[in-house]
Amino acid sequence: MQVSGGKGDISAAINITPLVDVMLVLLIVYMVMVAMIRQGVPLDLPDAINARTTSLENQDKIITLSLNEEKEVFVNLKQVELANLDRELAIAYQGREGQPVLIKGAKTLLYGDVLQLMNTCRQLGIAGVELVAKKGTPAGGVE
Repeated sequence: MQVSGGKGDISAAINITPLVDVMLVLLIVYMVMVAMIRQGVPLDLPDAINARTTSLENQDKIITLSLNEEKEVFVNLKQVELANLDRELAIAYQGREGQPVLIKGAKTLLYGDVLQLMNTCRQLGIAGVELVAKKGTPAGGVE
């Protein structure tokens, strides 16, 4: 009676190569998703010389309002209708009182479009509103 070594025997060794492959793919997907969530809604932001970098330590507490070129409004990553913005923003702001709201607007938008978002924040009693820009020299601007 042979226990092992013959032809056609079943090996009891575990092949972990497929497991490692799957774990590496999951790690890559996770890293890409985290990067996308931190960036938020992709926008062509206006340039500002004195734009400051925001810290990522309280990013889970920060609410970001985004307005793209098509005038679609996003609360964090959730697209909302402009008519429902006050309700959705109030829900998102619960438990985050005292935190500022970041407003990201595409640089092709009119001033009044961004001002409408700021007015909604003020009506809800939000403590502060900050505008987001990318660091650089504004096109046609003064240095």
